[in-house]
This record gives sequence, C-alpha cells and structure tokens, in this order.
Amino acid sequence: MADSYRYEALSEDQGEDRADKASRWKKKKCSIYPVALIILIISIVSLTSYFLWDKYNRKSVNQPCLTEQCVINSGSIIAMMNRSVDPCTDFYEYACGQWINDAIIPPDTSSLNAFYTSSEKINLITQQLLTEENGELNSNAVKKAKEFYKMCMNTEQIEKLGTTEILKIINNLGSWTVTTDAVSGTWNNETWDLTTAIASSASVGIHPLLYMWVRQDSKNSSTNTMDITQSGLTLRQREEYIKNAEKYKKGFLDFAIQYGRLLGADDSVTDKMNKVYDFEKSLAEIFVPKEELIDIEKTYHKITVADLQNMLNEQIDIKRYLNMITKSKISTNTNIIVPTPQYFRKLGLLLANTDREVLANYVIWNMLQALPAYLPGEFSEAALQLSKVESGVKDIAPRWKRCVWKASGQLGFVTGALYVNKKFSKDNRNEVDEMLNNVKKAFINGLEDLTWMDEETRQIAIDKAKAVGNMIGFPDWILQPEKLDEYYKHVNMTEGHFLMSYLNIRRFDVMKNIEKLHKLPDRTEWEMSPDQVNAYYNPPNNDIVFPAGILQPPFYDSNMPVMIKYGSLGMVFGHELTHGFDNIGRKVDKYGNLHNWWSNSSSEQFTEKSNCMKDQYSNYSVGGTQLNGEYTLSENIADNGGIKFAYMAYKLSGHTSNVQLPGLADLSDDQLLFLGFAQAWCSVSTAQQTKLSIMSDVHSVHRYRIIGSLSNFPQFSSAFNCPANSPMNPGKKCSVW
Repeated sequence: MADSYRYEALSEDQGEDRADKASRWKKKKCSIYPVALIILIISIVSLTSYFLWDKYNRKSVNQPCLTEQCVINSGSIIAMMNRSVDPCTDFYEYACGQWINDAIIPPDTSSLNAFYTSSEKINLITQQLLTEENGELNSNAVKKAKEFYKMCMNTEQIEKLGTTEILKIINNLGSWTVTTDAVSGTWNNETWDLTTAIASSASVGIHPLLYMWVRQDSKNSSTNTMDITQSGLTLRQREEYIKNAEKYKKGFLDFAIQYGRLLGADDSVTDKMNKVYDFEKSLAEIFVPKEELIDIEKTYHKITVADLQNMLNEQIDIKRYLNMITKSKISTNTNIIVPTPQYFRKLGLLLANTDREVLANYVIWNMLQALPAYLPGEFSEAALQLSKVESGVKDIAPRWKRCVWKASGQLGFVTGALYVNKKFSKDNRNEVDEMLNNVKKAFINGLEDLTWMDEETRQIAIDKAKAVGNMIGFPDWILQPEKLDEYYKHVNMTEGHFLMSYLNIRRFDVMKNIEKLHKLPDRTEWEMSPDQVNAYYNPPNNDIVFPAGILQPPFYDSNMPVMIKYGSLGMVFGHELTHGFDNIGRKVDKYGNLHNWWSNSSSEQFTEKSNCMKDQYSNYSVGGTQLNGEYTLSENIADNGGIKFAYMAYKLSGHTSNVQLPGLADLSDDQLLFLGFAQAWCSVSTAQQTKLSIMSDVHSVHRYRIIGSLSNFPQFSSAFNCPANSPMNPGKKCSVW
C-alpha cells in the first residue's frame, strides 16, 4: 500500500506435507487442551521438586515463581521449544521446533501463527457481541452491524434470493455476453461504454483497469490529492500470470467457468472466460513490477488529468470517469498523482487492440469475482477452487466466522468498539505507552551512537524520531455512541438483502474517501480498525499505530514477565519506529513530506549498509526458492532495528527479573527476551502459501525474520555464548541502524 507499511501474517514452508494433519484438525483440536493440561500439571509437580533443590543449592538471588501465571507462561514457552537443537545453530528451530512439529494447519486457512490464533480469539468474542440482544454498547451503528451479521447468517434467505440480485447488477453495469437472460440483460456493442462501466464498478469500490483513491500528497502532507494507479487482476499477484502460469490459469478458469454456469451460462462460457483470462494476462504483462514501485521518489508523478488522457488516447474518458466517481467538477487541469505512468501509456494501446466484447466480459467478471461470499453457497465453493491453487486452503471457513470477517471488514469501527469495550483494559495503555517511549529513547540513543552518520543529518533524524506520534489501542471517539452513529449515518441496510447491504457499505466507503478531496487531512485518523491484529507506521503523519487487537498474547499481556514483553511487543514497537528510517521512510521528513534531508556522505553509507542486508536475505531460500532481498529490504531493516531497540529499551527500563520461571531457570533474562521475540513469530504454512508469500510479500518468511535479525545482533550471540562463525554468529554481520 502506498502510504503505510504494516505487519502482515506471513507464510513459511516447513518442508512437511501437512495434508493429513489438516484433515485431522477437527478430530484432534478438542483433545489437545485437556492433554496439555495434564502434562502441565505433571510438569509442575516435577518442577516444584527441582526448585526446592534449586533454591538452596544455586547461588542465584532469583527465586522460583510458582504462581498460576508464572506456570502458565513457562508452560507456554516450554511447549514450543525444541531443546535438542543448539540455539547457536538454528534459533528458530530451538524456539519453535516443538510447536512446528505439533502444529496442524486448520483446513480453512493457509498459515498458522500468532496472527491467526490471536485473530481467532477476537473472532469468537466478536461473534458473541454481535449476537447478544442487550449489550453494553447500544447505538444505531451497533444495530447496523448486528443486522449485517444476521443477514449474513440467514443462508435460507440468501438461497431464496438466488442469483436475481447479482443478475440485475450485471445489467446495471452494462451487461456482458456470458449470460443473456432477461434479468442480466443483453449486451449491446453499439451502446456499451467502457468509461461508464468501470466508473460504475468503482462507485462500489471495485476497480477494473485503474484504481483511484484520495490520499495525502507525499510532497505536501497538509493537502489531499487523487492517486490513480494500475489495478484489475483476479489473481493475487502479477507474477502468477507469468511464473507457473498454467497452474494458476487452471485455478482461474475452474473458478470463472463454474461461476458463469451458476449464473446460467451455456457452454460458450469456457471460450469467453479463456479470453478474459488472456486479457488479464496481457494486463499483468504491462503492470509495473512490484520491485519498481518500492521507491516513493520514482513513483511520485504529479501530472494533470489532461496528461493522463493523452497516455490513454481515446480509450477511457478519464475526466468523465473522475466526475462520475467524485460527483465533482474535475477539470483537465486538475493535478493528480500517477505512480505508474508507464502502465497507462501501454494500457491505451492494449484497450485499442482488444475486442469490445472481451472488455465488457472482463469488467463484469472483475466485479463478480469479488462477490461470491455474498451469494448462495455454491459460489463460495467455486471460489475455493482458486484458493486451493493459490494458497493451499482446503475448505471454506465456518459460516459464522465468515460473517464475523464481513462485519469486521466492512464496519470495523463498530466491531472494534464492541471488542474494546468488552475486552481491552484501558490501564494497559499506560504500560504500553511507557514501553513505547522506552523504545523511542533507545532509538534516539542509537542514533547518537552511530559512527557513519554526519552530525547535521543525525540531528534531523533525532528530531524526526522525537516527533513520531503514538496511537495505541483505539480512537476514543468510537466509544461515544453519538459519534459512532454520526460516522456511519449514511450506511443503509436493506433488510433481508445481504448483497445489496454489502454494496451499500462499499458505496459509503468510497464516499468517505472522496470526501477527503475537499478537506484537510485528518492526522488523527486510523487506517485500521481496533480489532485488527496488526500495527503500522504512517509516513505522511509520522506516527505509529497499535490497535487493541495486537495487545494480547503472545505479543502482550500485563502479567507477562517484562523481558518477554519487550521481546515480543517491544520488537513490534521498534519495528514500526524503524520503518520511519528504512529505505522508504528515510526519504520523508518529520512533517510527512517527501524530500531529501540527507547529506551525500550519510546517504552513501546508508546505501552501502542496506546493500549488505539486501544481499544477506537474498541468499536465504525456502524449498529451493530464493528470497527477494531487494523487495523485502524495508521490512528486513525494520526487523533488525526492531529487536535491537527492543533489547536496548529493556535495558533502559530499569526492570529486571527477580524470579525464575519454572523449568526455565537455566535461561537468563536476555535469553528469555530473545526467546519471547522468536516465539511470537513461530509459523507453519502450506507449500502453496509459502511460494505465494516469497513471490509477493514485502516481509521475509517468519523463519528468516528471526534468523536474519538475530544473527546480525552481537548481543544475541553474547547471550547464548555462540562461537564465532557459528550459523547464528557469522563473521559478517549487517546493520543499518
């Protein structure tokens, strides 16, 4: 995404076939916890005996902690470890090995990790809150969210409506030739208009060919502007049309052809959807590759609407397109930001050489492929065919879970308010804020100690670090019913019509974004709902945001040992803070404006140090596939800075452990901090998801997020007494910050 860099749950190939494990998930999941509890109780009894001896025979001043919380923390940590592995050889396996061996990927997902398990907890809570009749929070917005969830769960009504509504939508968008019934209409080559069709799709947040959104101007963050970029592929990544294309093409066609037949298409659907695929492949080939979109200086192209029209020739009336979406008077002299001008120069020629029937079928398909979850169940089964190929998902999630996803995804500030009001302790904000401030102090201390940065550049960097804002938990206004109602007042629910209600919300989202065009930027705005397990740095505002969803185990709990808190959540703080100074963030000043504030010498040093890290991660591979150290550079810099400054912040905090955790008495506080960091990122994934992540994700796979950053950090090697030139203590280390 153009203006924010976020944590995302990653995928990783553990080199193990998990098909059988996934099929056993439903049978085994209910039995795991009782068995674990029995083992834990036995362990406690055994460990108590050990600690009675340890208390009187060791010289350590630390005392064993046998409280319930200490036992729970220890049990969780020990259960994940593989102590047979030397931490200096493979710390990821040492920290996560037993968990990886025991992990069973649920059939409705492609990865199992802390993000998934934490989100599952929130999903269950949200389901309860959306179905309770008399909750603590009552407002019109809450009623709308509950009604939306209820409509989603009413499969009888969805099946009863069948395809009637979606066929009407097809007609309203100008129709196509795949279906020709009276409801969906008959496509007319003479009257069909591409500009009208794609603008109508964009009005509900679906973007064939191009994507327009309003955001802060990167060179003047005090103003908003329109950003127009490439868009419109069914497959998740451009590379899927180019690498191993036949496999992904089959998944695409299985999905599209089955979808068309469910809508009433005849046998010609196969040929017509093949032509749509061929067009999308041609579209993918003119997409600007993701590696070229990293540099925010090179993608900042401020041009006029007239300039963009010249690129497109006569194929799309861009002025009319923008006027239809914004309902404003956009002139040919209006300035816009176009990150991908080379795409638009080629798009005009591609459109001119493509049959109009194919374009019409493509536009309708681009809309349809986003909607199977809102239609009768057979459509989700069709979509599953593509998901199996792309990510290795084996089954559709339970209906209740999908409905929670829809409610949270579309009405996130409502579900966020419900979750925060029920589960988030406001007192935790104080401790979290203290931790974050310690990480910031550690970062500034690190800047002061740098030997490669000249004094003038260093001072500007320090000023920027001091100016970084913190937004923790949730925006306060969401717990005020009248303000929540005001925000969602234009959301209209069409009772008993799930699809139409969804499209109403999509229109609302588009409207909220368009409104920014006529307003000054709101620097207090949250781009993410509070119930998301995530975090992000926002360059235009120079702030970091930590939703309530991530402030839970394994990242945070008020009862966690302090060194574990800094290893897990502290690293997240350090990671997001470092994003303000990575290869992207370093080009933005403390006001959020894109301009060069670096001396030539410091800039050259930064490039040299970041190239070291680029080469390091490019030498890692999973299942024979090399990682892309260039594309993942910003995240790798942030990971390395994250653990470094979390460690330094822990030392600054003055908090030291005066207790021993049961079964972990042989580990120092420093070792436990690094263990807490690693275990927050334990992950297993399907082989398909791993390949997709390496192909498309800006983060490295979890294994190398741990190994890469810790092998660069001398304090880790010291903590575990790793011999020189051991795998976790290489002779050559990379460090930027």
